[in-house]
Amino acid sequence: MRYDVTFQIDGDELTQSVDAPDAASAVAAIEAEHGHSAAMFELIQVHLLEDPVADEIPQESVPG
Repeated sequence: MRYDVTFQIDGDELTQSVDAPDAASAVAAIEAEHGHSAAMFELIQVHLLEDPVADEIPQESVPG
């Protein structure tokens, strides 16, 4: 699945996309890429870009 991870490093807010099996793995991948210092890396938000369950739900048409 694809996630947008928003985080702060040294006061700069960044958003980066990553493919990962779950949100925790997405954050871990981004944190590893930017270093493991907890003082420097602050997680703000993780956003799932793809929703495979919603994609499988049939959409009903509304007569107009």
